[in-house]
Amino acid sequence: TGEAHNAVRQLDPGQKNITSSTGSTEHALAMGTNGLLGPFSWIGLCGPKMLSAKGRCFTFDYGADGFGRGEGTSGILMQVTHEEPTERLAIFCGTNINQDG
Repeated sequence: TGEAHNAVRQLDPGQKNITSSTGSTEHALAMGTNGLLGPFSWIGLCGPKMLSAKGRCFTFDYGADGFGRGEGTSGILMQVTHEEPTERLAIFCGTNINQDG
């Protein structure tokens, strides 16, 4: 992740450059997360009755009464390839989703 971070920002003076000896990188990892860490987002959504009183979304159903908040994390590993045609922008090799109830 350090190499990807260095690829998008200027290094601070005195900070060690952690890119490879060639000055380029072949891989980059980008990740993001959504955490529900405090009560204020819940309070702000409860006032206008945006959250479901049933605790479920019921998406596209007549009984829908709001949405359910959830935490999540996602990540993508990007790799430079020299064998693929230049017209191709991206290849998704695999995806995964999990829900614990």
